[in-house]
Amino acid sequence: MQRMSLKGVVVGAVVGAMVAAATTALAAVHVFNLEASNSAAAKTSVTGSFNDKLLQLTNNSTGTSATALGLTVPSGRPPLTVSSSAKVTSLNADMVDGYSVQTSPTANTLLPVRAGGQFPNTAIPGKFTAVFQSRKGPLPLDGAFTSSGGNLLVSASGSGFRDSTPGTVGIRVMIDGVTLGVARSYTNEVGSHKAFVMTSAPLTGLAAGAHTLTLALLNLTDTNTGDFFSATVQEIPASIGPSQDFLEPNDGQNQQVAACYEIGPGQSFYANLSTASDNDWFRLPSDCNIPHATIHVLLTGGVVMDVYDNNLPGSPQVATGVTSFDHADPGFAGDDLTMHVRSGSPKQYKFSWSYT
Repeated sequence: MQRMSLKGVVVGAVVGAMVAAATTALAAVHVFNLEASNSAAAKTSVTGSFNDKLLQLTNNSTGTSATALGLTVPSGRPPLTVSSSAKVTSLNADMVDGYSVQTSPTANTLLPVRAGGQFPNTAIPGKFTAVFQSRKGPLPLDGAFTSSGGNLLVSASGSGFRDSTPGTVGIRVMIDGVTLGVARSYTNEVGSHKAFVMTSAPLTGLAAGAHTLTLALLNLTDTNTGDFFSATVQEIPASIGPSQDFLEPNDGQNQQVAACYEIGPGQSFYANLSTASDNDWFRLPSDCNIPHATIHVLLTGGVVMDVYDNNLPGSPQVATGVTSFDHADPGFAGDDLTMHVRSGSPKQYKFSWSYT
């Protein structure tokens, strides 16, 4: 009987084990082929720890379609995720929230005002002048500005207080000594500083040249260095100017403008308008707080007005086709007037009133 060699059995077993292990290792290897398409069923990761780029892609082609990296995902999915908010130097991005940065209608960039007051690239038409910018009181304050003339929108804001009884506090906004509008509020406390509701007053037909904007006190209002005031003038090109009145667009009596402001004796309120058709209505209501006064109403610009007294039964017409009207009010009982300004064609005119 032939005897088996134990040494041969051991060597054969070792060789068999090595072959099996090598076969298993080779089965787990996936090759990334260059110049060919590759596919993967799981995530591929490269992890390292050294002070340089972990992956470098270089494309030396100068062709118009040459790039170093392409990312393609289904619609609506982000092509890239990052774990850092650090700035990427020289990254050039054209779209912000779906808009080009240069043409976006959203507020992607601030619009600086040029030295002459215009916004760049006609972003906002016309010219913008900040006459006052958080200027300290007390009032009155004067500020000079130069205008190209035409249509203007004057805005103003501020604060003040009452010295005695509760009541209205506010400021008058004036151009060249003529009151355009009033920014005001009401206070129940004496000596308490209150912010006035900002006013925006339109002005048409202003002559080109140098002008003065003044902020002055309403009656019984006071201010000091604890109050701050701002006023701006925006010029509106004639090409986009109003085709009808700023103050009363539908020329209807039910939309009449309440022109009652607490001005001082001899001071005027002006409405500088250009009629859209043939009806404009102004009212001086009974809360004008003008006791024992004579009201003076004046029209200039080639138009006439009818005047109605609303404190009499039926609001009768007390003047027809006049350009001026004086109304004595010794008992503070009949200062509620309505003025109907009428013109056969669009015309520019000034409606003003004052009292003595």
